[in-house]
Amino acid sequence: MRSKKAFTLIELLVVISIIALLMSVLMPALSKAKEQARKIICSNNLKTIGTADLIYAQDSKDYHVPALNGLSPKNPIWFQNELFIKIMDMKGRNNKELEMGYASANTLPTQYKCPSDRRTPDNGMFVQSGVVNGTSYGMNQMSIRPQPGSGWYYYLNNKPGGLHALKTTEVRNPALKFFMLDAQWFVVYRDAANYLLYWDKYKDKMGAYAWDAPSYRHKEGANMLYYDGHAEYLPKSEVFKLADGRAKEQNAANNQMWIPKPGQEYLPKP
Repeated sequence: MRSKKAFTLIELLVVISIIALLMSVLMPALSKAKEQARKIICSNNLKTIGTADLIYAQDSKDYHVPALNGLSPKNPIWFQNELFIKIMDMKGRNNKELEMGYASANTLPTQYKCPSDRRTPDNGMFVQSGVVNGTSYGMNQMSIRPQPGSGWYYYLNNKPGGLHALKTTEVRNPALKFFMLDAQWFVVYRDAANYLLYWDKYKDKMGAYAWDAPSYRHKEGANMLYYDGHAEYLPKSEVFKLADGRAKEQNAANNQMWIPKPGQEYLPKP
């Protein structure tokens, strides 16, 4: 009767070493592929938002969906807009925050959350006075910033009234202008996009440090939606140019992408 040959200890160690080597080579590639898939899902979310916005404008006297609608105090934020929600076919909102005891949750439904956005109310989502304010995407608020008589001004001062939006005809070169992007909050301010001052220090846990900032959560870059409805990925150095430069040069370089309405280049930050 022949005896079965068994692996020696050395052979087993060789096999284990080969498997470990293969895993060390494959894991980064798998991780990269996984993040690429998340980035594509995120980009598709923004494209859906862009398409819905163009449809919204057709039914709203040529206005883009307002960042804030002071005429509707119960549902003022863009993703609470009743017509926009209907066009987007948004399902029920993720109300886990409410179950945790927060007074209100200004968050997107789970179906429109960026899969690379890992924030929760306990690890970095912006919470103020018991209210959760954190979305995966924010609207570029440049040129539609709060002014006396606008929706944002009334909202911050607890007064009704005002509309915080641009008409499609007011946007020059819509294929070159940022409309929405990966963000901390529901709006984004240009200077908070300076990654050297904010993102590089706090990452996706910026909270109150820069609540109106982009989130460069996709390999140190962000998905960008433009006013014409197309989306693309940009590294952070292209979202905000000359991050270590002087303010005048920074403004000149970034206004080409951040200022959708001519003549609004140097409005002071509210």
